[in-house]
This record gives sequence, structure tokens and C-alpha cells, in this order.
Amino acid sequence: MTGATPAPSLGARAAARYRADLLGSGVVMAAPVTGWWAAHLASPGHAAARAGLAAAVTITFLAVGTGLFRSRAPRWNPLLMVADGLLERRRSLAGPQLVGHLLIQVGAAMAVAGVLVVGCFLAGITPPMVPAPGGVHALSEMTAAAAAVICFFAAARTPTLRLSAAGASALAAAVFLVSGAGFLGNPAVVSGAVVLGLDPALALVIVVCQLGGCLVGYRLATAWWPDIGRRLDTLTG
Repeated sequence: MTGATPAPSLGARAAARYRADLLGSGVVMAAPVTGWWAAHLASPGHAAARAGLAAAVTITFLAVGTGLFRSRAPRWNPLLMVADGLLERRRSLAGPQLVGHLLIQVGAAMAVAGVLVVGCFLAGITPPMVPAPGGVHALSEMTAAAAAVICFFAAARTPTLRLSAAGASALAAAVFLVSGAGFLGNPAVVSGAVVLGLDPALALVIVVCQLGGCLVGYRLATAWWPDIGRRLDTLTG
């Protein structure tokens, strides 16, 4: 007897990977809300210090969440799945899987926001309200979405895509927060913000801006790296 355990079946590995994806999605969706919450609970002080705290918490959650993914598909942001699908890599954009992951991310974002609202109610604290975005904010969301796609494609050019995606998400989050984009270029996060008081019509405008930024980022990335589709197929095959 060697004491060796048999290798798990493909089904068991796929189930474990899917559970890790679920957990990673939840952590990623919790990132901006947790950042807002940390800044809200912090003692009154300089605005820059509070913004820095929110940025640090948000980036940490994003890096941890993306690092949890066991698959190499860009499932931590719906826009990345769209950009990936534009390369005709159908494995990442299969209908049922795409819908499932979108629902998971939207549900996680709304659940996190709901827990925040309930926690505030139980603690007798007024929950932080999401400010109505203006034109500058919409532009920064578009920029943020383009940065997310470019960071993803840049990470995909390395042989350690999963770990690189975690670093890329932290880098993209820094760009987002510096540019003033409160939703991190992620449409699922916008759905969570609706729970916190964001007008649904404004949320739709933000999502459209994010999708536009995604397409811009995709065009730039494929212009810089014409062979990116082949590289992605090699990494995820």
C-alpha cells in the first residue's frame, strides 16, 4: 500500500473549479461595497485618507477574488467575457455558462449590498448612498472598462493567466479609483449599487458606457497584440 489517493475524476475537478469560481465571484462583487463600507466606518478625517482606505480595501478584495478562480476563463467581469467572446472563443461564451455566470455575479453583488443594508439597519447606521453619476463619471467608467479589457489581454500573454489576472485586477482597480470610477468597470457591481439607491435608468447608462469602453479596449488590445486569440486558446486549451 502506498497510501496514494486516486486522482479525482474530471467531474470532481470541474465541480471544485466551479465552487472556486463562485467564491471568487462573490469576493470580487464584494470589493467596491466593502471599500465604501470601510471608508464610511472610518473615523472622520481627511478625504484623501478615507479615499485611500477605500482604494486599499477594494484592491485587496479584487486581487483575492480573482486569485481564487481555478479556471483561466475571464469570469470575474462580464465585460471580459464579452471581449473574450469577440475572439470567437466559444468555450468562454457558451450560452448557458454565460447566463449562469452573469446571474451569479449579479446575484452576488446584490446580495452583498443587501447584507450591507441589513447590517446598517441592525446597527442603527445610515447606509452609504451611491451618488448619482455625472458625465465625468460616465467617461471614467468607460475608461475603466477599457483598462480592464487591456489588462486582461496583457495578463493573457503570460503562462500564468490566473495569477496574472489577480495582479491585473489590482492594477485596473487602481486606475478605476484614481479616475473616479466607482463601479470598477463591472456591470454586475452596478446592479448591487441599485440596491444602495442608484437610479435604475442611470445604472443602465453606466452599463452602456462600460460596454462601449469594453469594445474600445478590445480594439486597442487586438491592434497591439494581433496573435492574442491564439495565445488565449493555447492557455485555456
